[in-house]
Amino acid sequence: MKNLLLLLLILTGGFCAQAQSKKVFVEGPASDPYITHVIQPKENFYSIGRIYNISPRVYAPYNNMNLEGGLTIGQMVRIPLNEINFSKDGAAAEDEVIVPLYKRSGGSDAVFGYLKVKKELSPLAASGSAPKKQADVAAVTPAPKTDKAPAPTPKQPEPAKVTPAAVPDPSPSEVASTEGFFKSAYLKQHITNRNVSAKAGVFKSTSGWNDGKYYCFHNRAAAGSIVAIQNPSNGKTIYAKVLDAVPDISENVGIDVRLSNAAAEALQVSGNTFTCELSY
Repeated sequence: MKNLLLLLLILTGGFCAQAQSKKVFVEGPASDPYITHVIQPKENFYSIGRIYNISPRVYAPYNNMNLEGGLTIGQMVRIPLNEINFSKDGAAAEDEVIVPLYKRSGGSDAVFGYLKVKKELSPLAASGSAPKKQADVAAVTPAPKTDKAPAPTPKQPEPAKVTPAAVPDPSPSEVASTEGFFKSAYLKQHITNRNVSAKAGVFKSTSGWNDGKYYCFHNRAAAGSIVAIQNPSNGKTIYAKVLDAVPDISENVGIDVRLSNAAAEALQVSGNTFTCELSY
């Protein structure tokens, strides 16, 4: 009996190691990429969400599935890649690891990007690696070494001193751009809730720093809608797109909205939580 149990453990361990080392492939067009998951015994909507760092409220409607319904062993589920669980350059939060995603092209497998999963929640974390630091992502490849001494740089004549012209104040459109990419979409919405006081938290994201595309999680505004978030201490406002409800985990108890760190920087807030006003 002991030998049989030992044999089962060895076989199970070998299967797990093989599953963890198996490449994960991306399917679908570049504008809407996804990966496919096959339902295993004892899995449910939330355990699958923990594997791929995505809320069931996001991937269930993506598959036209009802959260109140059941899952079938062997059923294939598409897992969309979005701002939360996907990184093109390998940057991720400190509590995450990255798993390479591959795309078949011309008979070879090329790295398409990286799946970002939580260290403590996803079994895929065992086959992942530490996220790349922003400095590493932007690193420049050094020039090849050469034995030849570099040619002396010719001395350039000093440029004539020019008195700088006065810098004009930014135009209203330039000022508005700091409020975010989604402002125009917000202005087209029908707003029913204005200046609602809320407790806000922050999550790390690579989006918004250059393109002004701010994102947030909110429990009452519909996913895909735009929320105006104001810092009452300085009057600054940004416009963020709702990805989903605030994830139902212990660290979000008492949090009404959680916004990207680029949005928090634009609001000039400090700390992990703060009070804001919402309109949606």
